[in-house]
Amino acid sequence: MKVMVKSLLAVTAIYLSACSSSSDSEAPPSTTVNEVSALMTSINKTLDTATASSNIVPGFVPLAKTTQAPFYLAAAITCSDGGFFEDHNDPDWASKQLYCLTRTQGTGPDTLLGAFAQATGFVCSVGSLTFDGVERAATMKISAACFPQNFVDMVQTEFGKTSFNVDVTALDISATHKLGEVTVNGAWTKALQIKFGTDLSAQVGSGYTIMVKDDAGAKAVAVHDGLVLAGGTTSKEVFAVYVNPGASGSLAYEGRFATPDASFSRHLRLYLGGNINATTLVASDVNDMAFVWGDGANSDNSTYASFASIKGTPAAGRKVLSQWWNGSEWQNANGHDECYGEGTPLCTGNTGIDLAADKKFFFQGGYTTSYDWFINNSYLSHFDMDVTIEDIQQ
Repeated sequence: MKVMVKSLLAVTAIYLSACSSSSDSEAPPSTTVNEVSALMTSINKTLDTATASSNIVPGFVPLAKTTQAPFYLAAAITCSDGGFFEDHNDPDWASKQLYCLTRTQGTGPDTLLGAFAQATGFVCSVGSLTFDGVERAATMKISAACFPQNFVDMVQTEFGKTSFNVDVTALDISATHKLGEVTVNGAWTKALQIKFGTDLSAQVGSGYTIMVKDDAGAKAVAVHDGLVLAGGTTSKEVFAVYVNPGASGSLAYEGRFATPDASFSRHLRLYLGGNINATTLVASDVNDMAFVWGDGANSDNSTYASFASIKGTPAAGRKVLSQWWNGSEWQNANGHDECYGEGTPLCTGNTGIDLAADKKFFFQGGYTTSYDWFINNSYLSHFDMDVTIEDIQQ
């Protein structure tokens, strides 16, 4: 999020946590107390517990080449403020990048937990919602009910206040509806748009558009950080998560960022399979994993890209691929094409996930724009262990 928190994100160690929604027994008919933030808070718990459980041992990260064992002490990993592991020469770059992107919140929306917690906090802060498709002026209150106190204090210091003007539109979706300029697919159950006022940002079009699915089965949330306008010219960060609860449950996550001209991009894909409690959405015994990460830059006559993927289970082995683009060709990074796990033999038939050479993954060459992907994706329900480029384009 590069709007209200533009200067705040420059401060080290701002770690946004998921909000806790308040209750309001006096709410009038047709108005509910922010059930969107309540669902997002629950899914944030799934993200946290699933990524922790996937590490097999709490506090450890799988696939450490340097120890020749499938674990690595989290204390030995130093992530950047943004939530990345930046040493591409490290033999465990892929697994440490996995840890930083999925187990830390960083100071911005690039990590899995950071993006979701930050969006949840802002949705929580707008209070009660009336789901009728009407845009209403509202007050967004930055308080300890939705954010850590240190974040509230920093907002007070930065802006001299903690209440801001916003316009909020919320709707139930029984068929395809319009939410501002966005046509919302009827497969979702609710949608929400928050437009920031001029007292919060001078940038026209700043805010969030959010779609959720909340029924007796699967849960899903898709978030666009930056209002979606026709043609997607203001597309910024987009991420979505799909949770399929059950003893053989699964979680799929995609985070994507690309500048309008695709001169810079980041792309994160994660699939985890295991037990996800249908009531609490708490995950445990997560073993199946498919992780893909890529970032790239193509501007000022320079080209850069990096790619990492991890696929498999601890018992059968997890295959690691990691490469970087030197300006003319892909080169193997340390730890590329390795396999780690608990059994013998390992990675039989598991060749890993190789999307490095596919320009679409880096939002080049006929890729699906973030606007189209946000509008048309079907809660990522098609993601599984066999992640392919076709998954990305759906």
